[in-house]
Amino acid sequence: MIDLARALRYIPGLKYLILFSSGIPYSFVYGIQSPYGYQAKYETGENIGSWGETLLKQRYEDMLKELSASNCAIYALDTEEARITLEADLRMTGAFSLEKMASETGGKYFGNINKYEKHLEKIQNLTGSYYVLGYYIDEKWDGAYHKIKVEVKRPGCKVHAQKGYFNSKPFSEYSKLEKQLHLVDLALSEKSLFQTPLNFHLEALPCSSEKEMNLFLVAKIPLDKIQEILQGKFEIISLIFDKAGNIIKFRRQEETFSRFPEKNIYYYSFFSLTPGEYKCRLVIRNLKTGRGAIAHSSAIILEKQKKGIQLFPPLLLVSEKNAFYLEGFVPKKSDEKSDSLFLAEYFHFDQAKYSPLLDESLQAESTIFAVVPYSIVDIPTPEVMISANLIEKTSGEIFPLQVSTLSEIKKRELSLRIVNIQIPELPPGEYALNLSTEERNSGLESQVTKIFRIK
Repeated sequence: MIDLARALRYIPGLKYLILFSSGIPYSFVYGIQSPYGYQAKYETGENIGSWGETLLKQRYEDMLKELSASNCAIYALDTEEARITLEADLRMTGAFSLEKMASETGGKYFGNINKYEKHLEKIQNLTGSYYVLGYYIDEKWDGAYHKIKVEVKRPGCKVHAQKGYFNSKPFSEYSKLEKQLHLVDLALSEKSLFQTPLNFHLEALPCSSEKEMNLFLVAKIPLDKIQEILQGKFEIISLIFDKAGNIIKFRRQEETFSRFPEKNIYYYSFFSLTPGEYKCRLVIRNLKTGRGAIAHSSAIILEKQKKGIQLFPPLLLVSEKNAFYLEGFVPKKSDEKSDSLFLAEYFHFDQAKYSPLLDESLQAESTIFAVVPYSIVDIPTPEVMISANLIEKTSGEIFPLQVSTLSEIKKRELSLRIVNIQIPELPPGEYALNLSTEERNSGLESQVTKIFRIK
């Protein structure tokens, strides 16, 4: 229940949990002498101890605090038979523990499970209207719990409200579960609970019709924007979510900024996925402060064609000398002892001269380069032509582009063609870059589109 409460913090708003339970016998927690845990006294003034289980009491009260701080109101329906409740000592049943749970979280306790239909109707009425009260607090990163109390002056009204909240605590004190929840919140939330993460750009490129290594992720780490996050140790985490939002790939590595040269840094990784739609996230998070930066993209892995030509999104390049490349996952040969240059080996471009173009903007009157992957299946002696154009988004005007082939490499069914593309003088604005391949003998075509801005 504590773990559930901590997870519910990341869901905005008020949450209602309807709990069907017979509860924990109150005497297990607080002892038989004091049903609500208070100290009683003999006439002599001698204390009667609350002879409960100390550890269980602490965990139980921690649970109540976590549920309260998560804005989760418990509506408890006691499943104990009414006959037993009437005949037994209530301190030996779970009624008091359920009542306390409901009271501390701003919910309500209901006995006699046989009237559950009326209870659920009452819950519907209670949760159908509510007040939201707010006040300013001093934020302290100490993780302390603070009690709150709400009172009304109107006669006949009763307040059901949570009893307190937690201050935020330092990230270094988070449990393993809390760090995982924090990570998912960073990666998926439109508005992260504890911070506004910095953003940078990520490209997710389907790059093969084979089952292995068919998705390529590449990102430029913006040193000027995330210098604070890179202080000391930090982690880089790649997450792939399927269409249903399930995490199907998770990769993590720790890095230290001191080992990086003072130049542009590119992170890349390869994944093997089955056909389908995917959301891709890359999170950079400081291991001491929890401060994070997030990049996101999406990709569609298509079924392998039985015959024809299939064009994959190009890896666009610009002239840039001696950038630094940080590997995520790449296949390693057993005899390799140093970092491989698998990016260059796979896409066959010179890393000393070129770097990926990732900021979705093109310079008018310039030259860009592209590694164009495509597959040919069951077409003898194919002859492939590549063409490109830009379409202005507002007017729909088409601007043909000059494309020249620099080199071509064939790997089984996959071919790679490195081309340069001349960008003419165009007015600034948003354009669609269309890249097409045509097999001359069969007339079969394939096309991909990418949105860019002309600066």
